[in-house]
Amino acid sequence: MTLSLTGAAAGAFWLDGSLRRRSGKGEYAGRPGVFKGEHAAFDTLGTPTAQFGLAGAFYGAGWLTDSEKSRRIGGVGAAALAINGLATWGLKSAAGRSRPFTDSGPGRWNGGGRDETASFPSGHTSMAFTMAAVVAEEYDSPAVDCLAYGLAATVGGTRIYQDQHWASDVVAGAALGLLVGKGVSRWERRAGWARFLYTDGRGLYLRVPF
Repeated sequence: MTLSLTGAAAGAFWLDGSLRRRSGKGEYAGRPGVFKGEHAAFDTLGTPTAQFGLAGAFYGAGWLTDSEKSRRIGGVGAAALAINGLATWGLKSAAGRSRPFTDSGPGRWNGGGRDETASFPSGHTSMAFTMAAVVAEEYDSPAVDCLAYGLAATVGGTRIYQDQHWASDVVAGAALGLLVGKGVSRWERRAGWARFLYTDGRGLYLRVPF
């Protein structure tokens, strides 16, 4: 799936301009109505606060219920989100692609440093797909896969709708999130470090995943 998304991102570069025109150049994002609320909610879902909060909720639930699965999702999710955040920040800084709303065109790559030139890749999308990949790796269920990846894809679509990202930014963010989420999840499966907090009956200890 990651390779397919990488190829799709490369192809989307050629269609960015026409796809933006078809999406209405974000002109609907500021209008009142039911879609504004829905899109604002999905936009918030892709923020680091929401995604780290989701990872923390999984870990906390696992700790309270002694569920190894929930603990693993929370621990792996937090680590993967941190790694993804650093990777996304580095790519944004290096690429410096102008956001669609600046009307600079999809081919403007100026170098990072400002929000207006932080379009590539979509951070909201990469965060959402990172956590989705961690959840999907843990559950062998097509229904869970559809729900996790469907929500993540909606986050990406919202960013295009709001004129914050080109389509290729979103596809690249999804590919990055999948790569990090799946990679960290499989690393944990081999090393078994996701249970950060543990006790031997005499005290509470913190395990460092290195």
